[in-house]
This record gives sequence, structure tokens and C-alpha cells, in this order.
Amino acid sequence: MTEYRIVAYRGYGKTGRAFIKGHVFSKYGLKDPIENSIVDNFRQMAKRYRLKTVGNLPLVIQVLNKQFETQSDENGLFELNIDVKFPAPGWYDYFVSVSGEDNYFRGSIHISDNSSTAVLSDIDDTLLISYVNQMLKMVWVLMAKNALTRKPVPRIHLLYEAIKNFNTGEFPSDFFYVSNSEWNLYDFLIDFMQTNNIPDGVFFLQRLKKGFWDMAKAGKKLNDHKYESILSLFNFFDQKQFVLVGDNGQRDLAIYSSVAEFFADRIKGVIIRELPKPQYRRKNKVYEDKLWQLGVPVRHLRM
Repeated sequence: MTEYRIVAYRGYGKTGRAFIKGHVFSKYGLKDPIENSIVDNFRQMAKRYRLKTVGNLPLVIQVLNKQFETQSDENGLFELNIDVKFPAPGWYDYFVSVSGEDNYFRGSIHISDNSSTAVLSDIDDTLLISYVNQMLKMVWVLMAKNALTRKPVPRIHLLYEAIKNFNTGEFPSDFFYVSNSEWNLYDFLIDFMQTNNIPDGVFFLQRLKKGFWDMAKAGKKLNDHKYESILSLFNFFDQKQFVLVGDNGQRDLAIYSSVAEFFADRIKGVIIRELPKPQYRRKNKVYEDKLWQLGVPVRHLRM
């Protein structure tokens, strides 16, 4: 019998509907980070980019008292929109198995109400020091360190205070992380967030990548992934307000200003971590001015 490993990602939803997704792998082989061995870290990260997926596999998904059937696509990915009556906001488990087998893999779904404030945040160089604009350094840190030794941005408490200030002093319970990182890094990101007490949330990541060249380009490719993911959240939670969090090193302000063209009245504020290069602020000035013109306040943090 072939052994499969199903990684059921964190899903999200509201009272009557949820979205879940995951990948089916063979020969998964990833281990929890234990010690800071550069050699072991290299091996583990290399494994993440050599993962073998299993396509066209029939799957059974159990959510509360309901069962659903689906199958992985040719890339081993499964995605499902489900209609389930959740009793209240919060985290719920769901279980995925290969059809006809008894080995279940657990995932979780975060159910939100449709009106409270949520935080929608970038990850790289916003929460996690990544050096995205320095290719060689970015790849070295990605390969040589693990979730226990990677560093969060300094003075992250300032970010939490700024979020509360945009939400009448209350810290939101709904967090969504939209990143150009890929699903290969999902386990690493979960471990990093937990290690550094960063709020639990739902991830929106790029397609699974394969091989060294794809890994070297991680986070660098410019496309519409972040913009489209953010729009989908605004459309799904059609009464929610959001605090948007990012940095000025790449395109966060450009993306957020484009979203504000449609949803300015539902953006409580934008928080931007300033990277220590004046040209970053100059190149983003046009987008920041646009946000202010649309009535969306922007706060910069030097941290």
C-alpha cells in the first residue's frame, strides 16, 4: 500500500460556508526543527523544494457531522468550498483521508463573523526578516536557518499597538497572511509564527514550487496573487473592515492603494514597516498619497 501524507492547510469561512485546501504528498520527509545545524537546515529546505505530489487521488473530507468527496488535481492540490453550519466563530478541526483508507490527517478552519475587524498582513520583511530585495542574502537565510533561528522584525510590539489604535484599542481575533512565499514553506511559517507568538491566522501563499531555480526566485516574481487574494477576502467577508499591514520594500502600498479604489470605506488604516532606505519611501509616495486621498490613513513604523 502506498503511503501518502496529506497536508491540510488552514481554511477560513463564516457561519454557513468555508474554504479548505491542501496538498497530497508521497515521501514527505520533513521534520520539526530541533537544533540549529546549518547542514540539517539546508537538507530540510532542499526537501521542501523536492516534494513529490500525488495527483488525481480521491479524497474524503469530514467537517463536523458532514462528509464531502473530492480529489487532488494533477499537481496534488485539493480545494473545496463547503456549506456547513458552524455554531459560532472560532477554530474547528477537519479531517482528510484517501478514499477507502482509515488514516486521517487533520486541518483547521477559522470561522469569522462578517462584521468585526480583521488584520490582513504581508509576511516577508513585515513580520519575518527575509531580505527580499537582496537575492543572495535572502537565499542564504532561507537555506541556512530554520523556524527557531529566523528573526522576527524588531520591536514587533509597536505593530500590535498600531493595529489596536486603528481598532479603538481592541486587538482583532481574525488574521489573514497574504504572501508571495509558496506552499513549500507552510510548515516553516506555522512553526515560525508559533515560536514567536505571532497571532494564528490563515495563509494565502503562492503555488507549490519545484527545484532550486524556483526556490531562488521565491518571493521575487511579480504577479497578481496578493491583489487577487485580498480582493477575494473583501468580497467574501462583505461587511468586514480590515487593517492592512505591509512594508515599503516592495509593492504592498501599490497593492493596497489599488484595493482601496473599491473598498476604501472598509479599510480602517494601513500600517507600513519602513525599511532603512529613503528611496523606498520616495518610490511609494504616489501610492500613499492615493490612499490618503481615498480617506485611508497610513502609519509608518520604523522597527
